[in-house]
Amino acid sequence: MAPQFEGIDVTAGGVHVVPGGWLQGQQPIRLTLTYLNRDEAKVTPAYAWSYQPGSGAVTTMPGASGELLTSTRDFTPPSQWGYHATFTVTVRNKATNAVLLTRSFLVNWQSNPK
Repeated sequence: MAPQFEGIDVTAGGVHVVPGGWLQGQQPIRLTLTYLNRDEAKVTPAYAWSYQPGSGAVTTMPGASGELLTSTRDFTPPSQWGYHATFTVTVRNKATNAVLLTRSFLVNWQSNPK
């Protein structure tokens, strides 16, 4: 059976964010990917997260070792004056290094009022 994963779940202050959604200022977010069928698929995943602000450079998001059923990253934009980034997670089979899936999620932050 092939491994199955939920889409990237993004929350801000406990509220779900829709892809391409807008947040305010430097509101932090939590990104989560959940492995749905590990017992059936019997594949150990390795998660690699990154983000790319606009057309800027891709930045790796380090994480906890030993993530298995859930992989989570936290992010706060570097500026309160508007920001947008595409977050990407690539999941590989830890034993073979084969890519199981790649998912992306765009988040926008509008500037705080001056």
